[in-house]
Amino acid sequence: MNFPESSYRFLIEKHNAKVIDQVYDSESFGNYYTELECQNLGIMYVNDRGIHAITIWSRFDPGIDEFIKNEFEVCNVGYCLSPHEVDCDNYSDLDNENRIKSYNQILEENFDAINELLSLENYAATIERWHKLLKERFERRAN
Repeated sequence: MNFPESSYRFLIEKHNAKVIDQVYDSESFGNYYTELECQNLGIMYVNDRGIHAITIWSRFDPGIDEFIKNEFEVCNVGYCLSPHEVDCDNYSDLDNENRIKSYNQILEENFDAINELLSLENYAATIERWHKLLKERFERRAN
């Protein structure tokens, strides 16, 4: 079981994305993912315990190791790009199909900006800014 190609076809057709890995693990809650490389980005369509999401990261992220890198769920990227327009809490209540559709819309509408922000030249400043914005959001929610 994997994500249908229709979930990420726009990345292949418009941005020359390549599927580099697809994994299904029947012993781990039936989790599965499809990983793509697309210009400056790594993009993963994930089913984690029945919840679908899309995460992205810079292909230039040195990471702590091959498994730990600065990954961002697409709604958080949308929030970082437009903090006054994107409320990530709205996505948690969506069913899987509508969540992926909404995340794809954020990704498609902002692909060029995200790709540029996560380029080798901009990566460090972008990660620093996004971490700051997400920390502020977390602190507001905690209070």
